[in-house]
Amino acid sequence: MVFSIEYLETGAQTNNQMALCGPKHSIHNGAGVPGLKGAKEADIPTVELYNLYLENDERKNVTFKLDYQSPTDGEIYTASIPLFGKYWEEGQVTLYRSQVNMHILRYADALLMYAEALNEEGKTEMAIEYLNMVRKRAFQTDTEIYQVMSQDEFRQAVWKERRLEFALEGHRWFDLVRTGRLVHRMREHGQNEASLAEDDKTEISNNIKEHMVLMPIPQYEINLNPKLIQNPGY
Repeated sequence: MVFSIEYLETGAQTNNQMALCGPKHSIHNGAGVPGLKGAKEADIPTVELYNLYLENDERKNVTFKLDYQSPTDGEIYTASIPLFGKYWEEGQVTLYRSQVNMHILRYADALLMYAEALNEEGKTEMAIEYLNMVRKRAFQTDTEIYQVMSQDEFRQAVWKERRLEFALEGHRWFDLVRTGRLVHRMREHGQNEASLAEDDKTEISNNIKEHMVLMPIPQYEINLNPKLIQNPGY
């Protein structure tokens, strides 16, 4: 970590991310793990994201969590779906009082930003070196590093690496917006979700609109400054 939000269990602001990610519906008939009260299971990874990781990618077991030990009966409960475990603090019973810090900027982010910038300057061969620094750390080996690629192939690789590296760290939306992929990718995702649904939910793929690449200007700010004009579509 280069910069992070620091939390403490007592005496300061606590991290409630554990409660948002904790198992509720996927374990123990909807009651979650006995003894772990307050789990909301609100932030759930997609199956698509989970399957994107190779089994020998060490980030997979850090990013996701399936097994939870009950502080009540000591039993291990396994979730029916993968849940996020990146901010899970093992042994913390009060889920909203975690002291696990939240990522803002990591060294891997700087490396991948630099690699992406080098590639856009046409320096793809140099960019691969920095991309592979992240890959080597993730796999603890040189067997999964990238070799010679075209400029466009590199774009796809670095975008994918950012998705793998920064899951649940708040980068994905902005990466999709700045690279012009938001609307297409969200519609594609919606179609994938609809195909997995038991009933017909194909309309989900149209929930994202072109104007949503910009966020709405808060009405409070418009009230303060009448010269502000709301972004199109809102």
